[in-house]
Formats: sequence, C-alpha cells, structure tokens
Amino acid sequence: MNAANLRYLDMRSPKVRFLLVGITRRKERPFAPNNQGTTDTGETLTKLQAYEAEKRVPGKHDALLLVTGLDLVKVENGQLQRGIAGRAYMAAVCSSHGVGVAEDTATTYMGVNTVAHELAHILGSDHDTTPRCPWKDGYLMSYVDGGLRKYRLSECSEDSIREVYRGLNDECKRVLTNVNYMTKHREYPGETVRVKYYCRKRIFF
Repeated sequence: MNAANLRYLDMRSPKVRFLLVGITRRKERPFAPNNQGTTDTGETLTKLQAYEAEKRVPGKHDALLLVTGLDLVKVENGQLQRGIAGRAYMAAVCSSHGVGVAEDTATTYMGVNTVAHELAHILGSDHDTTPRCPWKDGYLMSYVDGGLRKYRLSECSEDSIREVYRGLNDECKRVLTNVNYMTKHREYPGETVRVKYYCRKRIFF
C-alpha cells in the first residue's frame, strides 16, 4: 500500500492517501470462484459486493479491494478474455459498489500498479482516452508504459477524482478509524525484495 500511495503524491485538493484498515484472509473463496486456476472478474465483483453487504469485512472502509494470485479473466458476450490484471466499479467510493479486484504474485509486488489503478477507478477516474490525456502518454490509467508517467495520475484522472470528491458527503471525507496496519510497515518494494529473487519470479511468472 505504501508503493500504491506513491502514485498519488502529486494529487492535491484533495490529497489522497490510502490506509489499510482491515485484512481478511480466507482459505475458501466465497467471492473468488476458482475455475481451473482462473476467476471471472465480473462474478467476483458481484460476490465481493454481496460479501461486503453482509458486513463480513472488518474495519471502517471507503473501498474494498480483493488481491488474488489467481489468473483473472473477463467474460464478455460469451467470450473469455485473458490478460486481465484487475477490475473495479467506477466512482463508487463510500458506496456498496466500492469494490475491486487486482491480480498479484505474492512477495513480488508486481500488482502494485494494478492496485493503484483499480483504486483510481473506485475514486472516479476512467482510463486516459481523451485528446487532453491520450492513451499513448502512458500514465497510471493507461496500459501503455509511459516511463515515469506510469507512476503518476494524469491531469484528467486528478480532475475526475476531484469531481467525485465534491459530491461525497462529509462522513465519507473524514477519517473514521484510528486503525492503519501500515503504521509500522513503511518499507517500499525495493527495500524488501532482493533483485535476483524478483527477476526469477518475473521470468517464471
């Protein structure tokens, strides 16, 4: 989460910082059905939303994100699409639809950008597809690698988040919990993962 927050450092009015206020680990998968090592993101979001509605998730949260090692897929018009890194409901922060899912490989931090990307969707940012913020620029909300831009929000993303923020109620804008599981964990991925280990995981992923 520390690394995901780095993508939002330039964001102002409002400043955006994510707190980790609750963690749920489940051996069974009521919200992530495993179909031969894959899970359908659409079905997962629906079940995750229902799971959250049953108040089975600890902590006072504004958004709920499932991080999984399963291969995420998307089923659209009966066609199976692979290569899906994550999915989330748009502009759904502080609502029952404020859920998302992101794929990661444990101990590699390869899902950091995906986590930051899906949280941006929940906060109100769509993909960068406008003339002002074209896809090819390669900011966080594009799949194109724009170098250092990949680790930042575009101006369009920031404006979209601000627009959603202005419509939120006061309760959503306040920090309602004293819990933050990252308080004693301020390291970043490059400080905790050895280069050789990371490269091996990337090669054989």
